[in-house]
Amino acid sequence: MEKHKKAIKIVVIVVVCGLVALYVARVAYINLVKYPHPEQLTYSVGEQLELSDIKFEITEVILQKESDEDYYLIGELILTNLGDEDVSYLVPSISVNSSGLWSNGLSSSKYAELNEEQSPYVIIPASGTVTVYIPFNIAKDNFRYTSNQFLDDLWYDVETWDYSFIFSVYPTVNIVTVTASEYEVILAY
Repeated sequence: MEKHKKAIKIVVIVVVCGLVALYVARVAYINLVKYPHPEQLTYSVGEQLELSDIKFEITEVILQKESDEDYYLIGELILTNLGDEDVSYLVPSISVNSSGLWSNGLSSSKYAELNEEQSPYVIIPASGTVTVYIPFNIAKDNFRYTSNQFLDDLWYDVETWDYSFIFSVYPTVNIVTVTASEYEVILAY
């Protein structure tokens, strides 16, 4: 009877180890083979990137200071249709981040203010061009989710941060980087 219990324990241990090994192998296969890490393509302000039938170019970037604790990063974006049929693009699919410290999506209210005649769902005519301004809010205290989104020592440098406009994340990360020397800080008040 003692041998029988010992044999059952060994079989259970072997089966559990086998299942764990299969799980680890499957996770590794999915993460490394089926869905590998994306390639990253980095562009600068003024360089053009292509996705599908659209060419994107950020030509100018400003950091607009609304108050001591509220800024907008605003980029002038030129969208060019490379095809011979009208195409559409959803501008809010672009996001922005700063050195991994912060990221945010498009500010819809500021977008409407800056682009009075243009919907966030942009229709680009065949072989045509559309220019929009893409604003992203940077607030020290994001009152909706948390107070003190940034510590004072980080916030102090907000006007010298490098930023990245993110156009796609998979299978290729397409970003336009903006260093502090490439944008101007302007006062809105």
